[in-house]
Amino acid sequence: ALEKTPDDPGLVALQADLLAELGRFTDASAVLDAAEDALLARWDRQIEASSPSHRFGLEQEREQDLVFLWLRRSHVEHRAGDLAGGEATLRRVLERQPANPDALNSLAYLLAALGPEERLAEAEGLLRLALDQRPFSAPFHDSLGLVLLRQGKVDDALTHLRNADAWQPGRAEIQEHLADALRAAGDADKALAVYRQALESTDLT
Repeated sequence: ALEKTPDDPGLVALQADLLAELGRFTDASAVLDAAEDALLARWDRQIEASSPSHRFGLEQEREQDLVFLWLRRSHVEHRAGDLAGGEATLRRVLERQPANPDALNSLAYLLAALGPEERLAEAEGLLRLALDQRPFSAPFHDSLGLVLLRQGKVDDALTHLRNADAWQPGRAEIQEHLADALRAAGDADKALAVYRQALESTDLT
């Protein structure tokens, strides 16, 4: 299928993800490069041949396909350990779509991994923007809880991590973060119980 439609964003994303899982990050990046070139060439032809009344809609579709590929690229870069590359790609997305919630969340997660206090403050701001659009997103609440915890804002972190755990129960990663926050809050007994739940959730996956 990919040979017939080499620029199909969904199929390209699947191939890139599989290559990344195998540790073939250079191959995954090459697939994304080729797909982006083919996609832009195809959309340019379609837009050039279209009537003025249809052009704006086609340009918006091209934008969505391109951003989708960039988001997948940032995922591959993150998995490869290229955090600076992932950050640059996500900022590229946000230049085009400043309110893209997936890019906001992913960039915040990278900034939290990269480190210093000013980056954590930026990450918090990005996640609050993302949550304005998806207030019930468990992954977004989990990311914000983790960022707040790293800033020492334990009570606020607990609120968001409890929301994440309630809206996506049984996810080991969220439970681990919640247990970390409970431990930081001095509630060792509850922290231990949640750590055990996380281990059980891991065993079930």
